Amino acid sequence: MKIISDIRLYKSTELNTHTDIGNKEINIAVQRLVMKLREYGFSLGEFDHLYLNFTICKPDGTFELIDKVDRYHPWYRYCDIGVTQVEYDNLTVQLVYEKISLVLVLIFNVAEGVIQDAITEAQKGAKMQFLFKEKKSAKATAKVYLRLLDSGNYFPLLCVTDLYGRELLPRIYPKPLT
Repeated sequence: MKIISDIRLYKSTELNTHTDIGNKEINIAVQRLVMKLREYGFSLGEFDHLYLNFTICKPDGTFELIDKVDRYHPWYRYCDIGVTQVEYDNLTVQLVYEKISLVLVLIFNVAEGVIQDAITEAQKGAKMQFLFKEKKSAKATAKVYLRLLDSGNYFPLLCVTDLYGRELLPRIYPKPLT
C-alpha cells in the first residue's frame, strides 16, 4: 500500500479533455490537505496520485472512476466529478473539499472522520503544520515540521525535545524555502 502523494484538480466542458483549474488558492489548499493525509498515513491502496476532473459533462453530484491507465504512471487514479455550470464557473476551496471528501468516502470507502480531521487541519491555512520528518535517539527527539505558505513556499520548523517532551532547543524559524 502506498501513502498518498498528490491530488490534482482539473476541469472540463467536453468529455475526455481536461485543463488545470488555474486557481492557486485552491491548489495550495488541496496540497495542505494531502500533507495532512500523508501525515495520517492515508492510502488509496496501490495508487498514490488522485486526479479529479470537475466536469459539466456528467450529471451533478456524480462521481466516476475512469478506467484510464497510464502505462508510465500506473499509480495514478482518475475520477470525473459532475458539477453544475455555476459550481464549475465558481469553484471554491470549500466546494473542492466537499467533493474530495465525498469521493474518498463513497468511492474509496475511507472513514469520514479521517478526511474531516485532515480538512479541519488544512483549513488553518498557512498556520497548519505538517510533520515532515522525525528522528528519535536515546536522549532526544528531533522533529521537522513544514508549513505551506499562501505564496506556495514551504516554511520549516525544527523542534528538539528530551524524552519528557521538554524543549531542548528553541524553535528555529528559518527563512521560507522557495
